[in-house]
Formats: sequence, structure tokens, C-alpha cells
Amino acid sequence: MAAKMTLDFSQVKDVSGFSPKHKEEGEYLGTITSFEDTKSKSGNAMWVFGVQLKTDRRAVYPVYCLLAPEQVWKLRNLMLAAGFKVPKKRISVDGNRLVGKDIGIFLEDDEYEGKMKSVITSFFTKDEYSGPVTDDDSDDDLPEEDDEVEEEYEDGDEETDAADGSTDDEGDEASEDETDEDSDEDEADEEPEPAPVKTKKAKAKKAPEPEDEDDDEMDVDEL
Repeated sequence: MAAKMTLDFSQVKDVSGFSPKHKEEGEYLGTITSFEDTKSKSGNAMWVFGVQLKTDRRAVYPVYCLLAPEQVWKLRNLMLAAGFKVPKKRISVDGNRLVGKDIGIFLEDDEYEGKMKSVITSFFTKDEYSGPVTDDDSDDDLPEEDDEVEEEYEDGDEETDAADGSTDDEGDEASEDETDEDSDEDEADEEPEPAPVKTKKAKAKKAPEPEDEDDDEMDVDEL
């Protein structure tokens, strides 16, 4: 058998690092561990974040945020859950600033080709989470948390914002099961309704997004 041969690796996908392990439906505490500026399979500008569970460091779930004006609501909800104040106006957003932030998430079951997995359906702030933070296997591995102060974005001179902050880089998402990731990415292009930031008082998983105060009445510092 030949010990040396020419092989074509040009069609091999890079591993994304996502591992959407199937978990019991419910609330979990997670950390945003990665950020990628890419495009969806349909060619639309998209940011992809990875959220790692505090109770299982091997469980990492993707969050696909499309950046068209009518679809940027999901990114805004993620930013609110991460502790940022996000006024409803044109602002400059740096996706890297979300990495390292703790958030609360709600996992629901999802089945694809007979295989069960979990997907993130909504977000809420870490202060609203009341369940276990870690399990016995990960207590020693997790770093100690410092007290965090709610951050506020400030408008800069840049013209780029979350609705048009895409790059020319192209990437394909892949996980242990690449077909699952492709399916999730296709669904991201089709998300019809804004998902609200989940609160403990309102347990509904996909309730209509509450209306914020009018922009001219919001007492917040701009991003």
C-alpha cells in the first residue's frame, strides 16, 4: 500500500467547536466563548456566537444572528442578556465585546433526522438565573468570576452598525454532526419573529417582545 499520495483537502470544512449536546429542557447559565463574522448559506451577513454551559464545558451551542435590519433583533436580545444597554437607534457594535460574558439561556429539544439535540431558544440576564452554576466535574476548571458592571455602548465615528457590520470573509460552520449545523444555519435565514429577552417572571419561551420606551425618553448612554 502506498505510504505517500496526493490528496485534495480543499473541500474539508473547518471544525466549528460547537457541540450541541442534548440536555433536559429548561434554563441554564452559559458563557459566550466565541465570535465569528461570517455569512449564511444564503449569502447574508451573519454573526455566530458560541455559548458554553457552566454545568458542562463540553456542551457548546451556536447562536446565529443575521444582521439585516429586520433580523437584528436577535443580536440585540443577546446583547441585553449579556448586560449591555442597547438603544433602538443606529449604533456601532463590536461583536468581540460579547465574548466572555455570562448569560442565561433556555434550551429546548430539537430533532433532526431522528437525532435529538438541544437548541437555544431565548436569552435572559445571568442575575435572573437561580439554578446550579456548575457540576461536580467542572467546579475546579472554571475560573473565578469578578463582579461585572453593566456596560454601555457609545456611538463612535464609524458608520458600521449591527445591521451592516459584515466582512468579505466566508466561512462554513461544522460540528460533530455537520448536517445539523447546516440545518440550523438555514433556519437562521428564516427566523420570522423577534424573540424577547426571557425573564423569570414571564416563563413563556417565545412571548412577544415587550415594547421599550421611546428613544427620546430612554435615559441611557449610547453604545
